[in-house]
Amino acid sequence: HDLGTIGEYCRMALKLNVEGFDEVIKVCSEICYREETTVQVPLNMPGEEGLTRPTSMFTFGVKFVDLTKEQVLLITAYIYRSLYEQGKVM
Repeated sequence: HDLGTIGEYCRMALKLNVEGFDEVIKVCSEICYREETTVQVPLNMPGEEGLTRPTSMFTFGVKFVDLTKEQVLLITAYIYRSLYEQGKVM
């Protein structure tokens, strides 16, 4: 779905898990990057095997705004844990 255009703000709910600790936080974010591409997806209908239809896929880059200290800590921990699991930090 299209969240908006660059410069617009949107509310997001993030479900984060860090070291077995689950948390859902709601944050405000500014859209900083937006790219729309068209991809072919299967129809998934009986008798229509192999047929596809074009659909739009969106990629967004956002900047979080007005975060509490607790939200900053949780998001930072999640990012560093993800980087560690990918072998990008030690």
